Amino acid sequence: MSYDSTFAQIVKRENVPHPPSAVANYVATRQVGDLLFVSGQAPFQGKEIPPQYLGQVGGTVTPAAAQAAARLTGLNLLYNVRDALDTLDRVDCIVAVDGMVNSAAGFTDQPKVIDGCSDLLVQIFGANGKHTRSAVGQVALAFNICVEIKLVVKVAP
Repeated sequence: MSYDSTFAQIVKRENVPHPPSAVANYVATRQVGDLLFVSGQAPFQGKEIPPQYLGQVGGTVTPAAAQAAARLTGLNLLYNVRDALDTLDRVDCIVAVDGMVNSAAGFTDQPKVIDGCSDLLVQIFGANGKHTRSAVGQVALAFNICVEIKLVVKVAP
């Protein structure tokens, strides 16, 4: 099964509509050579951020909810990749994932949260979904979201 059809099945099964366009003065993606850089994305469910994904992880947001938010954010990132390339089948591999977690004082399981996105990428792209990664805690994120993730993809020739 192709990457694009696997993605399409997941977003249909999980009922994940296309996220909104860029919300400030930036572009969603920028291709430089064979690398596609995807701006930081939030856990939008269509045009809304579900309330369970607002707040600090380890505070008002549970780690399990934050991990689900990271998965949803990964789907939103892939919508942007698909918009830029017309199909996910043009992806050679996932290069890097940079995850930020809105963390309450003392919360240190940021890697487990960002696994929600990383696991999704491996589910869709197999070995080509393995990537370098950072998962860092922040004291606040825009819109009070619990996660923000950006992505770098290598485009196939």
